[in-house]
Formats: sequence, structure tokens, C-alpha cells
Amino acid sequence: MRIEVRSGNTSLNKEMQTYAEYRVFVAIQRFASHIESIAIDVREVSPEQGRGAECDITVRLLRAGLVHMRSKGAHPAAAVDRAATQLECEMALNAASGQYIAPRS
Repeated sequence: MRIEVRSGNTSLNKEMQTYAEYRVFVAIQRFASHIESIAIDVREVSPEQGRGAECDITVRLLRAGLVHMRSKGAHPAAAVDRAATQLECEMALNAASGQYIAPRS
């Protein structure tokens, strides 16, 4: 599984990049064998949209396509936390139904 952190219009320091990678990995680690790659995009929200940051997480699954989450937060870490939590819930919910991930026998 490959994880890539991109910063869009925000210059993320190494600490924030590492945090984003770690936070998302922890959220989806139990599904790692079903995941090909993860792209995490973190960017500042334009002044017209308010203050803060936005995080998009796109997961490419080995068999079933893509899962995408988007969240906003007061700062980059908050946006990453929200998107990672949403992703974990979505993956768990749909793993139970077999929609994204084939259930293990």
C-alpha cells in the first residue's frame, strides 16, 4: 500500500505531512490488504469560502474502485482528522456489506 501526501496550495511542513500519513494509516490499517494506494490532499480554504483547511482522501482499492472523503477543519490537522475518521467509518460500514471489500471467510 502506497500513501502520498500532497499539499495543493498549502506548504505543509514535514511534521504535518508525517501526521497526515500516520493518521490516515491508523484509520484504515485493518483494511490495508484491500488497498492499492491512498492520496491525501491538504489545502487552505480560500478566503471566499471562510478560514481553515480542507482535506481530500482518495483510496484506490484493489478490486472495487475508489473511496473518497472530503472534510474541512479550522487547521490542516483538524481537516485530516475529520476526513480520516469519516473514511474509517465508511470503510467499516461497507466492509460489513461487502460493497468495497470482499468479506474474509
